[in-house]
Amino acid sequence: MRSGGGDTYVVRAAVVETVGRGRWDATTGTLVDLGRMTYDEASVADYTLRRIDGVWKVVDVGDTGLSYNRGSGVHPDNA
Repeated sequence: MRSGGGDTYVVRAAVVETVGRGRWDATTGTLVDLGRMTYDEASVADYTLRRIDGVWKVVDVGDTGLSYNRGSGVHPDNA
């Protein structure tokens, strides 16, 4: 947690995507060749969370200029 209290918090996090894939086989009516791909890098952002009507929602996303890599952790983005 970076800051906050009560109904508003700012957290720093990286969201690493995992993408599911498959191919539709029209002959059998099924999804085949299922697989997953997980990315190794992600941007790091400051997420502002606010409790609204009892539900936590992301109300702002701020760029940090940092990136996350599974092999080496968080580092300044060179891109």
